[in-house]
Amino acid sequence: MPKPLFWIVLIVVVAAIAGGAYYYVTAQQNSAVAAASILPTLQTATARTGNIVLRASGTGTLIAATESSLGFKTSGTLTTLNVKVGSQVKAGDLIAQLDSSNQTLALAQAQQALNQLTSASAIATAQQAVVTAKTNLVNAQYVLSGDQVAGTSSNQAAINNAYAALALAQAKLNDAQLKYNPVSGKVLTDPTAAKLYQSLYTAQQFYNTALANYNSISATASPLTLTSAQAGVALAQAQVTETQNLLTALTVGLFRPMPPAPA
Repeated sequence: MPKPLFWIVLIVVVAAIAGGAYYYVTAQQNSAVAAASILPTLQTATARTGNIVLRASGTGTLIAATESSLGFKTSGTLTTLNVKVGSQVKAGDLIAQLDSSNQTLALAQAQQALNQLTSASAIATAQQAVVTAKTNLVNAQYVLSGDQVAGTSSNQAAINNAYAALALAQAKLNDAQLKYNPVSGKVLTDPTAAKLYQSLYTAQQFYNTALANYNSISATASPLTLTSAQAGVALAQAQVTETQNLLTALTVGLFRPMPPAPA
């Protein structure tokens, strides 16, 4: 082989080897850089004790941890509102107030009625009602007692006495009638005729009373009459209890006059 051709071939071979080596080295470096870019960056620090502080920022709507619904038990017109959204309140704070003019008027009327109920005249009226109720009870018990014994053997003595009184009244009436008959045609301006007429009239009234008394005592009370009399006693007893309870309430202070309402 001629020398010039030898050197040319040698140079080409050396150049090829150098190019291949350069390509291989470059490829290895690029692979290392790519692998290094994938791995996370490691940070180091000296270990020590302390507080970890975390902070976050952002926008949003603030929501309360707990909520309570407030409202009035009655309807009305709102006159006072002492809070707004975001206000801080504590126990006992007045949040809102309704118009209480109607309630104030009703309270004043109730106070006036109570004061009238506990007045001296009201107490005196209650005392009189107790007396009246007790009197009615005594009368009702007397009627019931009379109805219960009317016409019975336990009342026979009273019946006999009433019959004797009726017989005497009848005799006096007959005697007065006989004495008046001769002068019955005379005017009563005549003294004798007037005196005999008064005797006859008195005898007639005495007889009527004796007859009514006898009929009342001797008559036997019917079941309806007894029931009515018993109901009368029960009603009278209830009225006594009610009037006594009212009088007690007025006099021992169960009803007390109320102080005037604040302005």
